Amino acid sequence: METDHLLLRGDLGRTPTFAESEANLKYLERVSLAEAAAASAATASAASTAAATARDAAGASQIASAQSKSDSAASATQAVAARQGAETARDTATAQAGIATTQAASATTSATTATSQAGTATTQAGNAATSAAAAAGSAAAAAAANSAIANGTATDAGTLTGAETIPASRGAGLLQTTVAKIRDYLTGFWLNMRLKAWVASSSFASLSSVTRDSNNVLLSANITWPDGTSGVFTTDAVNGVTPAIDAYHVTYFGTTTKTVTQPAVTRDANGSVTVQPAITIS
Repeated sequence: METDHLLLRGDLGRTPTFAESEANLKYLERVSLAEAAAASAATASAASTAAATARDAAGASQIASAQSKSDSAASATQAVAARQGAETARDTATAQAGIATTQAASATTSATTATSQAGTATTQAGNAATSAAAAAGSAAAAAAANSAIANGTATDAGTLTGAETIPASRGAGLLQTTVAKIRDYLTGFWLNMRLKAWVASSSFASLSSVTRDSNNVLLSANITWPDGTSGVFTTDAVNGVTPAIDAYHVTYFGTTTKTVTQPAVTRDANGSVTVQPAITIS
């Protein structure tokens, strides 16, 4: 052992000399310095190890910090993307909701229109059915009436008043009119026939207040018709070559005033009539 280098008093049995004590002290000092150096080396090694550990920890911390920053940046990017996606989804949902609302409103309007049209169609169908039933009833009644007239079993009308309604046809289906209208029509028809015949033959019962031109052509006169009705004869055109009447009209002052007109005739060079338009009555 290193202590074996010490010169102890017990070993010597005497008091060590100054030189021995000094040697002992130097030895102890060396030992102390060696121990201190060893301790310092151990401490330095430990410190170096701790520094390396701290350095490694710092490096890991920096790596972790960089990773954290990277992760934070990625998270921020993801957050921005997520927010934009959420906003896009929100806008899309809002637009789709608006479209759905519009479509729902249109569907409601269409449904209302369809309901109204269905109601109208139902009403029209009912009216058509009613009209068809009425037409069928009228046809049946008309058939029965015609059958009764045809076989002579219809009730006799008795004395006619003119207000009775009888069937008539004008080529466009069955019509109806009254006996009075038929009477008036026949009366007017036969009167027109007589007036045309009387004018064509100049069958006037009398003439008065006669006026003539310088060639003695009749210009106007008050007349009496064969049935006693008064009237007026008026010349409308006198031939310029021969003294003759080319056109005239005659009034009939009956229950209904009528005017019989002879449009202008055409004559040849000898004054003979070559074209005579038909007489009209208004």
